[in-house]
Amino acid sequence: MPKINLDLGSDMHEMGCPAMPDKETSESKKFYPTFHYSGDKPLKLPPEGEMVVRFKKVSSEHRVDSDNKDHYSCTIEVREIVSVYGDGDEVEAPASNRSRDSEDALDKLRAEKMKPKGEDY
Repeated sequence: MPKINLDLGSDMHEMGCPAMPDKETSESKKFYPTFHYSGDKPLKLPPEGEMVVRFKKVSSEHRVDSDNKDHYSCTIEVREIVSVYGDGDEVEAPASNRSRDSEDALDKLRAEKMKPKGEDY
């Protein structure tokens, strides 16, 4: 699998915003795309690290602005976090497999309903 190592940071002026000088630093601040996790269990990740994900590109666009500059954009669904590498033991998946967890819970309920009353197996 080829490595891309593509820095996704965009300078403020690349985002169509006027550059605002920063008193503390002369270099412009970069902004990065984000993705959001929401679930019933915590997603324990280190503060920084490397992540391998499975994704699906759901849309893409190429346009040329009035200054004849190319601009590209795309929307990517992050389908699965395959692996995470970081400092410490903070990496932990929230659940092994939601569909499998649900299956196991339903099997347990069915087994309890099928068990004759008064008998313990």
